[in-house]
Amino acid sequence: MEVIKGLPSQSTFLNNTNFIALGNFDGVHRGHRKIISTMVDDAKKMGASSIVVTFDPHPGKIISSRYTKLITTNQSKAKLISELNVDTLVFFPFDNKIASIKPSDFIQNILVDIFNTSSVYVGYNYTFGSGGIGTAELLKTYGEKHNFGVKIFSPVCLEGQPISSTLIRKYISVGKIDRAKECLSYWPFIEGKVVVGDRLGRKLGFPTANIHINEDILLPPNGVYAGVVVIDNKKYLGAANIGVRPTVTHKEEVKVEVHVIDFNGDLYGKTISFSFREKVRDETKFQNIEELKEHIKKDIEFVKTKTKLE
Repeated sequence: MEVIKGLPSQSTFLNNTNFIALGNFDGVHRGHRKIISTMVDDAKKMGASSIVVTFDPHPGKIISSRYTKLITTNQSKAKLISELNVDTLVFFPFDNKIASIKPSDFIQNILVDIFNTSSVYVGYNYTFGSGGIGTAELLKTYGEKHNFGVKIFSPVCLEGQPISSTLIRKYISVGKIDRAKECLSYWPFIEGKVVVGDRLGRKLGFPTANIHINEDILLPPNGVYAGVVVIDNKKYLGAANIGVRPTVTHKEEVKVEVHVIDFNGDLYGKTISFSFREKVRDETKFQNIEELKEHIKKDIEFVKTKTKLE
């Protein structure tokens, strides 16, 4: 899959028949997958190029005073979308100029002039243009005028409730990992580079990888979690602590530390991922270091006996 970051030139898509899925696609959940997969299948049947167009940064960061943290980074989003056999992913730059564009100009200047669009695929709640006044139905009207097709998708529901990125963020924010997984079709995960920490875990006998997490990414509540770590495409069981480590420090900065079970090696500088399976316990301030060590042993044993390496 080709990834284009920034404004494509008008010649990039000029000579192709282009089928395009439009959306923020945060989390690339089951509803998103239905839109993208249908677009890819239709494009293959017609010998067209399959293109996903999403905005960077997320529009909420520009137009909302209460910006919501995200499920996936651009890197993770690209990885998930590539698994759907898309030809090209475009991270289209979103700024105040794009935020204030008229719906008619969005259609002409972007969908027609830049992407030479033949067919567009969107969710039922897709909006575009200044203030989000352009709706999926209005897009269909413009499609008839500019001679491109528009396919609008109904929501994918879970127990009668439409799956959305907002719903998944709600589940993650309260630690309902299993519910988030049902909506996403994969276990929610975080990904980041291992950075040098204060080596407290190693001193306790349980070395941990300190993962630098993008500040825009939503984390579940503080606590210890069982999960699966991916290092260089190999899977390991792991226990992650999210929190301020109240037993050993008075700092308020939230850190993500992962103990990788049965791994011996240098992780500094590597990008690793941790996919959550379930919460083991809340973060606790213990009376002393020995009590902390005993609970860490129990946490690791819990992961070993309760978590499947899948």
